[in-house]
Amino acid sequence: MEYTIKGDFTSVRALEIKNELLDISRNHDIHLMLDISEAQAADIGALNAIMMCHNTLRKNNGQLTIYVKKDNPLHELFHLTKFDKFLDVRLLN
Repeated sequence: MEYTIKGDFTSVRALEIKNELLDISRNHDIHLMLDISEAQAADIGALNAIMMCHNTLRKNNGQLTIYVKKDNPLHELFHLTKFDKFLDVRLLN
């Protein structure tokens, strides 16, 4: 299943997206492909949404793959927090 996030991925919108992602990730054996290559702004709320989704998917035998551009703010956030070491983050050109 694919899910794309465009534009702002902060605060209130991150909470809304987190709830949507959690609904999706509660399904068993799902492979969620999260495209955040068009996200323009991100904060700790975005990281929380992604981590909650990742953890819920793992508990339900699912998988999360994240697609991001190298110049995207979330790519830098993943790198700074070292989340890119245990999340499946793939770079798009």
